[in-house]
Amino acid sequence: MLSSSSISRRVGLAVVGAAVVASVAACGSNSATPKPSLIDSFTSKITAADFQASGALTGTYTMTVSGTAFNATITGTDKIHGKDSAMSMKLDVAATSATPASSTLNDSVDVGGFSYTRTDGGAWTKSAKTSDTTITTVISQVGLADKGVESHFNQQLHRLESTKPVPVSLMFSDTTGVTNPNLALTFWTKDDGTPAGMTMAATYTQVSSDSSGDVTMSLDVSFDSLSGVTIEAPSV
Repeated sequence: MLSSSSISRRVGLAVVGAAVVASVAACGSNSATPKPSLIDSFTSKITAADFQASGALTGTYTMTVSGTAFNATITGTDKIHGKDSAMSMKLDVAATSATPASSTLNDSVDVGGFSYTRTDGGAWTKSAKTSDTTITTVISQVGLADKGVESHFNQQLHRLESTKPVPVSLMFSDTTGVTNPNLALTFWTKDDGTPAGMTMAATYTQVSSDSSGDVTMSLDVSFDSLSGVTIEAPSV
């Protein structure tokens, strides 16, 4: 599963020309300095070294194995502060005719060059951070285009979609047994370029030793607060 830092600080950059205020030739005045575009403003804010955000995770997950669909809902919280991040994600799987309902809680913290993970409130496991991919590094690979204003996160927001293929490593760098991956990213921003959240959608096939399943997933990450975010390493 994609870590918080992998989710929320990896954004593409598109260069959109800013409108130039026309000069008043008769008065001999010069043109005003062009205003930054919406995408330029959004990118400068979300790629800032001290960017902070916290909010909710909501989504859906479906894996189809041998004709049986296992449907789940995703809930949780997400925090970002610079290169550090913390995520708590709960996966509630609905019952099928052959299996009971189940629930799994995964916590992850990336701080100070180390990654910490645990499942269902168990002991934390510490390891060296294996990936340092951030929004800034993805900017050089993925572009954004403003697709207009839509209602999302109970707000009227600009929908910024990637214009180039999203690197598969963004989600699957630490996952084995994945084939045919396809990943899409959408970012949401206010009129002044203030980041409001993101949406990640993915399809892929997960292969294990004795079976395989086709997966469809959609995950919303809201940026409800952009300040006061603290992240500390858990005790191990």
